[in-house]
Amino acid sequence: MSYPTVLHTYLDSVESEPTRLALRTVERSGETVESSYAELFHLARRVVKGLKELGIKPGDRLVIGLPTCHELLALYLGALFYRVILLIEPVPRVSREKELTYARLDSLMTQIGARYLVVREDTGAIRESHLANRTLTIEQILNYGTAEELTPTADGADIAHLQLTSGSTGKRKVAIVRHRNIVANINGIGKAIKLQPDDGLVFWLPLFHDMGLIAVSCSIYWQRPMTVTDPSNFVRNPIRFWLQLMSQYRGSITAAPNSAYEACTRLAALRNFEGLDLSSCRAAFWGAELIHRETVERFENAFGPYGYRREATLPVYGMAEATLAVTVSEVANPPTVDRIDASLIENGFRQANGKSSGGRLMDVVCVGRPLINHQVRIVDIQKRPLAEGQVGEIEVAGPSVVDGYWDERNEVAPLPSTDAYLTTGDLGYIRDGELYVIGRKKEIIIVKGQNFIPDEIESCTEKIVGNNIQKGVAAVGVENPTTKTESVHILIESRILPVPDNLSLEERIRDALAETLGLNGVTIYWLAKGKIPKTTSGKIQRFRCRELIRMGVSAPS
Repeated sequence: MSYPTVLHTYLDSVESEPTRLALRTVERSGETVESSYAELFHLARRVVKGLKELGIKPGDRLVIGLPTCHELLALYLGALFYRVILLIEPVPRVSREKELTYARLDSLMTQIGARYLVVREDTGAIRESHLANRTLTIEQILNYGTAEELTPTADGADIAHLQLTSGSTGKRKVAIVRHRNIVANINGIGKAIKLQPDDGLVFWLPLFHDMGLIAVSCSIYWQRPMTVTDPSNFVRNPIRFWLQLMSQYRGSITAAPNSAYEACTRLAALRNFEGLDLSSCRAAFWGAELIHRETVERFENAFGPYGYRREATLPVYGMAEATLAVTVSEVANPPTVDRIDASLIENGFRQANGKSSGGRLMDVVCVGRPLINHQVRIVDIQKRPLAEGQVGEIEVAGPSVVDGYWDERNEVAPLPSTDAYLTTGDLGYIRDGELYVIGRKKEIIIVKGQNFIPDEIESCTEKIVGNNIQKGVAAVGVENPTTKTESVHILIESRILPVPDNLSLEERIRDALAETLGLNGVTIYWLAKGKIPKTTSGKIQRFRCRELIRMGVSAPS
C-alpha cells in the first residue's frame, strides 16, 4: 500500500498494531527505552499540546539541539503532525568554545527565522546565554498534558523538515525537504533492497544528518522496528554501540560512512568479540563519503568470521539535496570495483577506460544504479552529457530532489541545476548503467596542469603517518600568486606536539608522494588532534582548511 506521507503510514500502524515495537533507543546514559506505536504516538500528542500552549503555530521553525532519544523522535513526529518545521542540529557544546557555539546557533536561527532553540534542561549554559529568551526545553514542551487525537493534515507538497547540507565545499545551505521527497526516496530505497517482512533497522548515525533522519522515516513508512543510539555512544565504543546492537536485536539493515567501518576494522585487529553474530545483516549501506576498496575488503575479512557476508555490503551515493539516496548497489551481490588509470585526468575530466597507460591506478567502488524514477547523468564543463566511461560532473534528477534552499528572506532559493538536473559538484562516470564516484570537482588539485584527487594524497600520507586518527589528514590546493598554479598543502593531526622526529617523517611522506603519485613540493603542517575543520557528518571542509593556511595555521615545516 502506498501512503502520501509517513504520517498516514504511522496512523495505520497505531490503529492496526498499537502494541507492536516501533522504536528502541539506547541513550547516552546506556539506558534502553522501548516504545510501541501507541506509546510513541501518545508522546507525540504531548508534544503537539505543548507546542500549542507555548504559542508555537504551524509553519513556525524550530532549531532542535537534542541528543538521540525517544523524546527527539516524538518531537519530530509531533512536529510533522502539527506542521511545525524542524531543523535538527548537534547538541550545543558548552565547553571553552561556547561563545562560538552560541554565535553559530544565533546565525542559524536567524537564517531560517526560527522561533526557538529546543534543548534538554541539563544543557546548562545555553539557558544562561543571550539565547535564553529564545530557548525551550523538551521538558517544558512535554509539561502540558496530551492533545486530542491527531490527524495528518499535511500533503506531499508541504515542508516536512529543513536539512543543513554538508557544507564541505562552501557556505552551508538549508535544503527544503517536502513530504513527497521523503516518500519518493524511501519507496525507492525499499524497492532497491527488496524489503523483507522481518527486516529491522539499527542505526547510530546522528539525526541531524540526512542519513540518520531519513532512516527514521524509513522505519515509520516501512512499518519496521528501529533500534537507534546516540552517536556519542558509537564514538565511545563502536563495536558495542553498533555491531553488537545489530547482533543483539538481529538487525538486518544499517548504514554508516566508510570511516565507521574502518574504525571497527581496526578494533577487530586488536581483539575478539565473543558472541557477536552479524549473520542477520543483509543490507549494510556504505555512504556519506568516498568508499575505499581496502576498507571494504578489510571489514569483510575481519567480520566474516562473525557471520558478516560480502553480499551485505551495499555502497550507495546520495546527498541532502536528493533527500538521501540517489543510487543503491544491487542487494545480495558483492560490491563491484573498477580499476582506472588516474593519470588520464585532463581539466578535471577523464576517460575511465579501465586500462593503464603506465600512469597511477585508482580503485573505484561502484555505488549502484539510480532509484526507481530517478536519473543520473555525467556532463562535461559545458554541461554536455558524456558517454559511458567518460568522467565528468554527476547530475541527478527525480522526485527525491528538493526544489530549493531556504534563504534568509523565507523564500525558496533555487538549486544549482541545468534542465531539471541537480548539479552535485561530484565527479564520476557510468559503466553498464552503474555509477562510480571518484571525488569532488571543486576539490581536485591542479599542479602545473596535472590533477590530483585529495583522497589519494591523504591515503598515501596516512599510511606513512599511521596516527590512527579518523580524518586526521587533509590535503588541499592553494594557489601560488607568483606561479599561478596550485601547490599541495597537507594538514596532519597528531596526539603529540611537537611531533617526535617530524623531519624524518616528513621526508618519508614526501618520498612516498613523489614515488606513488609523482607529486613534489608538498608543504606539511602539524595540528593537534581535532583541529582539522570538519562538517557535522565528519567530512573535511577543505575550503576552511585553505582559510587556515592562508591565515597561517601554524609554521609550516
